[in-house]
Formats: sequence, C-alpha cells, structure tokens
Amino acid sequence: MTVWRCWLGWAASATVMVTVVYGLYPLFHYQPAHTFTRAGNVAYGTLHRTAWGVGLSWITLACHNGWGWWVNDILGAPQWQPWSRLSFACYLVHPFVLSIFTGSSAVPLHYSDLNATYWYLGTLVLTHVGALLVYLFVEAPVGRLIKASTGSSRHK
Repeated sequence: MTVWRCWLGWAASATVMVTVVYGLYPLFHYQPAHTFTRAGNVAYGTLHRTAWGVGLSWITLACHNGWGWWVNDILGAPQWQPWSRLSFACYLVHPFVLSIFTGSSAVPLHYSDLNATYWYLGTLVLTHVGALLVYLFVEAPVGRLIKASTGSSRHK
C-alpha cells in the first residue's frame, strides 16, 4: 500500500470516528430548540454504530499490517495484556453484576451524583473480580487443556 493511501485511510477513520462522537454536539449545544428530523434520527440511529465499526476496522487492519506506527506501539504495549485477558470475561460478567445491583434493591433507585459514582465503582470492581475468577477457573485451564491436547503453541 502506498503512503498516501495509508494516510487517506487514517484520515477517513479519524473523520468518521470524530463525526460519530462529536457530530451531534452543535445540535444540542448551539440550537437547543432545534431537533433532528425523523429521517435524521433514523439515519444516525442506524448508521453511527456501523460507522464506528468501520473506523475501528481501519485501525485494526492498519496495526495488523504494520501501518499503525505509534498507534500500534501504544495499543500493542505489554501493559495492556492483563486487561486484554479480562476484557471478554468482563463483557460476559457485567450483566449479572448489574442484575444483582438492580434486582436486590428494596426501594426504587434515585439518581444523585454520589449514588451514580457508588454504583459505577461497585459495578466496576465486582465485574473485574468476577472476570478474574472466570479467567482463573475457566478460561486459563481450558486454554491449557486445549494446548496440551492439540500440542500446538500459542500464536504470536
């Protein structure tokens, strides 16, 4: 791939991702009375996640093929490895933690900044503890069994 195509990919990815995140800012902060049309609501609601995925896809493709430069150095740093091993387990565990938090309340939950912080930090800690347990007692042993049974080494 030529350098200009690589730069074009990075520019397109950054533009799409910044547009998804900040595209609605002027709508809500400069013109509070103005709202989306129905078509605008449908278009943004259906396309923003796909656009975000396309932007992430370029980052993945570029880093995998050696076009990531400093982005690849940051994302591939060894300090991220412990969190990368827990991330999928966190994704699997967090609905159960949220269900326990919301289902165990005897009274309705009322919002305040302090309560939101308390619930967030509690959910974060319990989710990561649960993910660590899932990794230690399920994912790691099963991975070792598969490695031992197939005799294959881990791909780098």
